[in-house]
Amino acid sequence: AQPGATPDLRSMAPSKRRKTSAASQPASGNTTQGVRTRRSASARGDLPDARDADLADLDAEPEELMCPITRTMFRDPVIVVESGHTYERSAILSHFGRNGAKDPLTRRALSSTKVYTIWVVRQFVQAWLDKHPNVTPDGWDSRELPEPAKDDGTRSCDDEGDVGVLRTWRAMCPALQERWSVNEQPGEWEGVTMVHGRVVQLELEEFGLTGAVPAEVGSLSALMELGLYEN
Repeated sequence: AQPGATPDLRSMAPSKRRKTSAASQPASGNTTQGVRTRRSASARGDLPDARDADLADLDAEPEELMCPITRTMFRDPVIVVESGHTYERSAILSHFGRNGAKDPLTRRALSSTKVYTIWVVRQFVQAWLDKHPNVTPDGWDSRELPEPAKDDGTRSCDDEGDVGVLRTWRAMCPALQERWSVNEQPGEWEGVTMVHGRVVQLELEEFGLTGAVPAEVGSLSALMELGLYEN
């Protein structure tokens, strides 16, 4: 590096990727092309030269595109609606299955395990792949970015019936989080009327609600009145 040059912040991230290069064919005629990694060199007892080390640092996956659970680059990134944190879909749903509705980073209990695909992160990942055409991220079996899975973490919501629908709506809406306490049962929440475990009335006028009404509300088959004036 030249004196006074600005350091490349990407070089601070751990080099955890596979770089595929077309190695020259050996005289024996073996045409197999190997996958070069810094870790494979260490296993052989070899030390990469300074140039290879610099290139490896430049190709390292950026920290902001790494899942906090798997420590590999996002492939199917989702955001947990209630906490706002981003994880790999399979990793966060497995976490919920093992540990219940708790956010891995904050350890706080969640009222909903609903997740959404976060498209902007997928775009950043694809841009990184396009910029590094000969690199396969560590932990990936290929460079392909698959279509998002359909599991949005709401199967538990289906099991909870109407209560699950209300909890999902609360998790999506800051205004409801202010009015509906997690320490109360949904049947005790302001504006909610339930009969025999079914929601029959939602009077949410002047609640300061924003955004769209979640599609799950359509499953409240016993709902007779939905008041949304002045929102």
